[in-house]
Amino acid sequence: MAEIINKKEEASQLTDKEETVIDELDDAMKRLKISPRKVLGELSHLRIDRGRIESIGGQAPKAGGNATVEAAVLVSGQSSDLSESVDMEYVAVKKLYFHEGASDDQVLAPLAHEVNLLNDLSHENVVRIVGFVEDVKEGVAWMVFVWERNGNLREFIQSAKWELPERVSL
Repeated sequence: MAEIINKKEEASQLTDKEETVIDELDDAMKRLKISPRKVLGELSHLRIDRGRIESIGGQAPKAGGNATVEAAVLVSGQSSDLSESVDMEYVAVKKLYFHEGASDDQVLAPLAHEVNLLNDLSHENVVRIVGFVEDVKEGVAWMVFVWERNGNLREFIQSAKWELPERVSL
């Protein structure tokens, strides 16, 4: 009986070759891990300087589960000559919440994922991303979207007395 147990134990133990393969797979998986910083680096054409975004006073931000969204103005550039006008664009700024004790990668992963996804997405029913602002040390992870004057879908639906078929069609 003891001899059968020993043979089963030997059969269940990994050979040196199998252990080496498993170690190599673990190393490969670590190398394949996508770094949020790398993703954001590849999207640098969407990076916006925080100083170009000016909040619009008098409007309370809309809070969600992982972020707040507020109206702002995106200033295209600073003019040294006061006679020249500075182009401004109304935008919606989605400010992601930071969870205490989270690492940089944990903070940046949702930002990098959403910005990367929206950068490649173009559809009439999806708001267009203008860019992002990121400064983990200052607690900033923002996405900047074009301003839709009718607000979000919930506000648009609540703005009129829609009948049930109209609500469903929206």
